[in-house]
Amino acid sequence: MEEWRQCVQWLIECGVLAPTHRATWPEAQVFDLAQTLRDGVLLCQLLNNLKPGSVDLRQINLRPQMSQFLCQKKHHTFLGACRTKFGMGPDDLFDARVLFEVTDFLKVIKTLSKLSNTHLAIQAGKRPFPNANARYEEEDDDDDIYRNLEDLANECDLADEDDLYDTVPVEDEDIYGDIVGVQQPIQKSLSVHEKKNYVVKELLDTEKNYVEALNMIVQYFILPLRNIISTDDEQIIFINIQDLFNVHKGFLQDLEKASRHQHTNNISKCFLDWKDRMLIYGQYCSDMQYGQDHVDSLCQRKPEVRTKIESQLRGLGQVQLEVCTGQVNTCQMACNQGKFRLRDLLSVPMQRVLKYHLLLRELIKHIQKTPMAPKEEKEGLEQALAAMQDLAQYVNEVKRDNETVETIRKVQESITDYPEGKDLSDYGRLLRDGELRFKNQRDNNVQNRYCFLFDKAMVLCKPLRRSSRMSEYIIPNCQGDTYSLKDVLELSDQTIDECRNAVPEKGFFARDRWNHYWEMSDKRGACGWTVYVKTSELKRKWLEAVSMALDNLCPRQLTQGKGATHQLEMYTFKEPTRCSVCSKLLRGIFYQGYFCSVCGKMCHKECIGYLEACKTDAPPPPPRDFDAQSPAKVRMTLTPAPVLPPRNPVSPRIPTAPSPLENRHMIVQADRAYHGIPPPPIGDRKPLTFNDGERIETTNTTDREWWEGRRLRDLERGWFPKDCVSEHDIQDLRISRSHKPSYEEPESRNTNWRPRSLATNGSPAAPNRSLQSFSWYTGQMERAEAEKMLDSLSMGVYLVRESARKPGQWAISLKHKMVKHIKVNEHNGCVFIAEAKMFPNIVELVEYYQKNSLGSSFPGLDITLATPYKEYKNPQNRNSMPPANPVPTLSRSNRRSRQYHPIGTAMAKYQFAARDMRELSLQEGEKVTILSKAGGDQGWWKGQRADGKMGYFPSTYVEEVDE
Repeated sequence: MEEWRQCVQWLIECGVLAPTHRATWPEAQVFDLAQTLRDGVLLCQLLNNLKPGSVDLRQINLRPQMSQFLCQKKHHTFLGACRTKFGMGPDDLFDARVLFEVTDFLKVIKTLSKLSNTHLAIQAGKRPFPNANARYEEEDDDDDIYRNLEDLANECDLADEDDLYDTVPVEDEDIYGDIVGVQQPIQKSLSVHEKKNYVVKELLDTEKNYVEALNMIVQYFILPLRNIISTDDEQIIFINIQDLFNVHKGFLQDLEKASRHQHTNNISKCFLDWKDRMLIYGQYCSDMQYGQDHVDSLCQRKPEVRTKIESQLRGLGQVQLEVCTGQVNTCQMACNQGKFRLRDLLSVPMQRVLKYHLLLRELIKHIQKTPMAPKEEKEGLEQALAAMQDLAQYVNEVKRDNETVETIRKVQESITDYPEGKDLSDYGRLLRDGELRFKNQRDNNVQNRYCFLFDKAMVLCKPLRRSSRMSEYIIPNCQGDTYSLKDVLELSDQTIDECRNAVPEKGFFARDRWNHYWEMSDKRGACGWTVYVKTSELKRKWLEAVSMALDNLCPRQLTQGKGATHQLEMYTFKEPTRCSVCSKLLRGIFYQGYFCSVCGKMCHKECIGYLEACKTDAPPPPPRDFDAQSPAKVRMTLTPAPVLPPRNPVSPRIPTAPSPLENRHMIVQADRAYHGIPPPPIGDRKPLTFNDGERIETTNTTDREWWEGRRLRDLERGWFPKDCVSEHDIQDLRISRSHKPSYEEPESRNTNWRPRSLATNGSPAAPNRSLQSFSWYTGQMERAEAEKMLDSLSMGVYLVRESARKPGQWAISLKHKMVKHIKVNEHNGCVFIAEAKMFPNIVELVEYYQKNSLGSSFPGLDITLATPYKEYKNPQNRNSMPPANPVPTLSRSNRRSRQYHPIGTAMAKYQFAARDMRELSLQEGEKVTILSKAGGDQGWWKGQRADGKMGYFPSTYVEEVDE
C-alpha cells in the first residue's frame, strides 16, 4: 500500500477523515488527499485530536477558504504546534508554501509520518505509519505519483470544494432542542384544521420556552456575575441579551393575544409589528463568537469566575422552572448533568431567530390546504414569512461580514509598513489573493508581487522572507507570512485588456511557465502593467475576479435605463437600512449597497435597474460608519468612497452601429478565450464566455465588432467580440434548432424529424451487428418501465431503449442519484446527445461515453455509462464488472474541481447580484440546480446555473421546484 494511502487510514483513525472520504475510493489519487489538506483546517484539528488544546481553534476560520493567505496562516499554526507541542525538529517539517502550491507533497506525507511516530501520537493510541510490514511500489513509481500535482493545484480552487471536509461529524449536543424544543412530526391522521392549530401551538410553546431561557441567562448568570466581572466583560459575553429578553417578552404577549383568535392574520401581524425591533439580532449574532471565546478565556485566567459559573450551572439544575405544559424545562436536567456550558447557552438566540421562517412556512403549508381559507389570511402569512426570511438573511450576512472584516484586519496586520489612519476595508471585500508577476511596460522591469484584490483596488506587496525557514516556528502563536506594501492600483483608474495567449517574445518566462497574461493601463497616463500567471485557468479566474470587482465598483446597470440618471456609489450604512426598491434589508455591515448622492435613494446592486428616475431634492446622506461600540467587535472607521465618474468602457473598443450585414447562422470555433473582458459595450448585452477551441453557434452577426451566439456545450447565449473566432474555422450551420442537447427532455416533445429504421442499411445503428446482441440494448420500452428497472440499482447502470411511442427514436436511461433519461438525436447519418460531439452510429456513441464523462455535455452529470443493464443482472455475460459506484478519475485531463450530484432544482424568486467570487448571481425566474445545502443553516445553498457557473446563493431567494 502506498504511503499516502496509509496516511489516509491514519487520518481516519485519528478521527479527522470519514471512512467514506473520497481519498479512500479505489480510483482515488494522491491529489484527493492533497486537496483535502491544502486548506490547513484538518491539520489543526488533527493536532487537537492527538493532544487537546494544541491549537486554539477559536483563532481559525473553520470554513473552507479559497484564500492562499488564510490557508498559509493555518499551515504556520500547524507547523508551530508541531514544533512546540510535539517536539518535532525543523528537518521534520514541510515549508508552508509547499502544501498550498503542492510542489512537494511527499514532504507533507513525511511530516505526517513523523508526527504519527511522536510520543504524544502513540500515547493517544494511534498506530504510526508507514507500516513496516506494508508492501511498497518501486521507489521511482512512488515518486512519479507526486508529479504534476502543482499543475492540478493551479487549476483547482479550494472554493470548488464546499464539502471538502467529509469529516467525522462532531457530537451535536443540540442545546436548542433541549431548551426551546423542536417541532415534532405532525400525525397524518389529523385534519387540516388540527394540523394548523398544532403548528400555532408549537410556535407558542417554543416561544415561551425561549423567553424563559433568556430570563434564565439574565437571572442565573448576568446578575450573579456582576460582582466578580467588569462591565466590559459583561458587555462582551452577554452583548444585548437583556434587550432580547425585553423584546421577546413583549412579542410573546402579542402572540398569546393573537392565538386566542382563530384567524392567523393576528399572528402574521405580530411578526410584522416586531420585525424591526428584532434587528438587534444582527449585533448579537455577529458578536456571539467573541462572547463565547471570552467566557473560556476568563475561566482560564480567573478561577473564581469558573467556579461561580459552574456553581450557577449546578444550581440551575436543581430549580424547578415550570413551563406552559406543566413539565419541568429540560434545561435544568441537562445543566444538572453537566451536559451544557455557558458558552452553549449563548448560542440559543441565534438558533432561535433562524427558526421563525421555518415555522411560518409550515403554517402556510397547512393554511393553503384549508378549504375556503380567506385570501388575506394567506397573504398576511406570506408577508410575515418574507419578513422573517429577510431577517434571517440579514443576521447571517452581518455575521459573515464580521468574519470578512476580521480577515481583512489580519491581512492589514501582516503588511508591516501599511500606513496608519487608513483601513484596508476601505477598498471593499477581499475577492482573491495570490502570487502574480508584473512587468512594467516602460522599462520591462519584472517584479514578483503578492496581490490582494479588493472591490476597489489591487494591493501589491512583496513577501518578506525570513532569514531562516524555521525561525517562525519558535514562536508558539506564529502568524504566518508578512509583507511590505509596494503599490495600490485603484481599479477605477485602470483599463483592463485581455490579451492573446501567444508565447511571449524570446521565450520570456518560458522555463517556469509564467506565460499567460493580461494588460492593465492607467487612464491617467501613468505606467501600465503586463500581469503574468502560470496557467490559462488561473488567468480565467483572476480576470473573472477583476471583472466582478469592476462591476461592484460601477455596476453595468448604471450605464442604461433609469439607473444611468443616478450618481450611485458603494456605501456603508451605519444603521440597518432598507432598499428603496424592494424594501428588503441591505445585507452586511459594510458596503451593503449603493447610495445616490443626488436623490438619496439606497438599494441593492440587483435593484439598481428598477430605480425610478433620479430627482434632485436629495435628503442628507445616512450615517455610514457601522457601530463599533461593542468591545468585542472589530473597531474600524470606513472613509467615504469617492464619487465615481461616469463609467468608461474597460476596453478601447468603440461600439459601432449595426450594419446591413446578413445575419448568418454558423458554427464557429474560438481562436482565443474570452472571459467577459471587455464587456459588450451596448445596452444590457450579456457576455458569452468561452475557452480557446470551444464551438459557438452564431445567432446575430449584424454588428461589425460584436456577435451574439450560444455555446454548443450548454446552449448559454450571449455576446462576444467577433475577432475571438477565426474565419478559417467557420462552418455553415444546417442543423435544425430542435436538435439541441436533450438532457431530461420529455419523450412527448414534438419533433419534425424521425431516425432511420434500425433495419435500414447504412443506418446509424451498428453497421454489421444487431443491437439486440449488445448487453445495453433492451428494445422498445416505455420511460416509466425503464425507471422501474433501474431505480433500485447502483449508480452507473444504464440501458439504451427504443421509444415505444416513437419507434425508431432512441433514449439512454441511466441510474444517477435518480434515473435520468437522455434523448439520442440523429442528423445527416450521425447520432448525438450534444451537438459538440457526433458519432456515425449508436454503438460508437455508447462506447465513447463508457470511457468519457457525460458531464462535458450535461453539467452536474459527471458519470460514465459504467454497467450495461443486462450485465448487471447477469454477471456471466460480462468479462469484468466495473465498480458499482463509478467515480471520475482525477487525471489532469478531467480533474478540474470537486464533482457534485444534483439534489434538486430551484427557481429564483428575486434577482440576486453576487458580491464576491464564491457567490452566484441569479435573475428572477432563472432556474438553478441545487448541488449542496450544507450551508443552509447559514442561509446559503450551492448551485449551478445553466451556463455551468457554480457558486453560493441565498436560500431564501429561491423556491424549490419539481422537475
